[in-house]
Amino acid sequence: MSELIKFEKCYFEKTGLKIDESVTFEEWEELGKALQKAGGAIQFWIGDWIRFGENHWGEKYAQAIELTGLEYGTLSTDKYVADKVDLSLRNENLTFQHHKEVASLESDQQKILLDMAEKEKLTTRQLRDEVRKIKAPSQSIPLPKGKFEVIYADPPWRYEFSSDTKDDIENKYPTMELEEIKSMDIPSADNSVLLMWATAPKTEEAIEVLNAWGFKYRTNAVWDKEWIGMGYWFRGQHELLLVGVKGNFSPPESTERVSSVIRERRTEHSKKPECVYGMIEKMFPDRKYLELFARNNRDNWTGFGNEIK
Repeated sequence: MSELIKFEKCYFEKTGLKIDESVTFEEWEELGKALQKAGGAIQFWIGDWIRFGENHWGEKYAQAIELTGLEYGTLSTDKYVADKVDLSLRNENLTFQHHKEVASLESDQQKILLDMAEKEKLTTRQLRDEVRKIKAPSQSIPLPKGKFEVIYADPPWRYEFSSDTKDDIENKYPTMELEEIKSMDIPSADNSVLLMWATAPKTEEAIEVLNAWGFKYRTNAVWDKEWIGMGYWFRGQHELLLVGVKGNFSPPESTERVSSVIRERRTEHSKKPECVYGMIEKMFPDRKYLELFARNNRDNWTGFGNEIK
């Protein structure tokens, strides 16, 4: 691995850069090029640093925030890109933001797009458009045929409160407008149940979706992520699993009713607790199960989503 900066005639200090008076114009230019690269490299360095700490001693965001003075959102983004884009694929002629745009893709797709970005000198916005072509929205995929009695959904909510946050989410998966989600023709049986994830800020919209899909709200469970995130009012540590019923769908037998609090530590962005599948199958055994916006195929379930291979 080549050194980014090796320059004997300057001194890097916390509050500035001291340059020896003997530096030539050519040397000054070379230093400028190195500093430009270092400016983009620092986010990779921080991401790899956090990764190392987490792999060796567990999640250390509290310490990272204190040591760097950076906000959680910045640190988590740096780590996300460092996690997803392997060192061997990183291109020193592209910015960190270029790598961030492709981070949600498979490694072979990352390489193709990063090579394209370098060759064609794509801006990050142009690269984002290429990523979106690969990650076609879920609504372009036909919904499964048939009627399903148990429907489990994790809608890709679009957030409007922060353009930076919205772009971060879009980099990880394509989101949908509220009206797009509401207009979906869900293949639910006349008597069926819907279990749908909603973040705290999206609870009102989630109820709208639940009703638009033909269900009436009944109750909810809470997922305690055992991990404190960010937020404007509270620092979010939970998500809601709303339950809605269509027709005359009976609640689970008393012996199969589980706690309304699900405790499982949060892992990667947007991934929900693995235990919920077993919980649903226990509550509603021997039914036709449909997972909307699924990431993987699963035994006994029909999956719908643009990430299913």
